[in-house]
Amino acid sequence: MRENLTRHAILRMSLRGVSQDAIELAIDVCKPIYSKGAEFYFIGKKIVKRYIDIVPTIEKYEGLVVVINSRNGRVLTVYKNKNFTKNFRGYYV
Repeated sequence: MRENLTRHAILRMSLRGVSQDAIELAIDVCKPIYSKGAEFYFIGKKIVKRYIDIVPTIEKYEGLVVVINSRNGRVLTVYKNKNFTKNFRGYYV
């Protein structure tokens, strides 16, 4: 997984306390949202409710957003934003 991270993503992960396990979890359980040449994976309340019995630690990742380059599959950045979907203009496939 580490080879699929940009330097920027590694820096942001360390600054924001996001682990590689959290990124892999987001990619595994979330549907991608496509916008501006990137894939966004968002762990929202619905995802937490759906997977809380399977992954008890998912609650601490609520609001996590993982941004991946659609062309090469590298993680560009990660951040937390619980209101991510309110003003986001992307589309599901």
